[in-house]
Amino acid sequence: MRQKRLPPSTSTELSGVMSEFERKETEARLQTLEKEVEDYRQKLYQCFYSYEREAKCLLDRFYSLVRRHVDALENEVISLPVTVVLPCRNQASSIEGSCRALRYLDYLDYRVVFIDYASTVGTADVIRQWVKRVPIFYLL
Repeated sequence: MRQKRLPPSTSTELSGVMSEFERKETEARLQTLEKEVEDYRQKLYQCFYSYEREAKCLLDRFYSLVRRHVDALENEVISLPVTVVLPCRNQASSIEGSCRALRYLDYLDYRVVFIDYASTVGTADVIRQWVKRVPIFYLL
């Protein structure tokens, strides 16, 4: 069986009609895709903007809390009481330097308790002199 061939003018016209139809269909699909992309872009922007605003509000609240706490700390000196316990026995020669160093600690609320256990070289006598002069020194 032999197929009939269309005359050249007819086949060119048909291919032109097909390409015009395909072109219109492609343009319609392209416009639909562009609209969908624009819709998704808008939704994404809205979500981002919403999260950005929420994050900014949270950061503002955090910074205001930090500022309040820093202001409170600057206006109020916080110090916990500390007790330094210093056991000593037969340390009369070195206890003098320790007492001087402990007297000038850079801390607001502290006391020093010396524990002397039966010293024989006069450690307790040296500590007693410091206890009389410095009210935060104690001897046990």
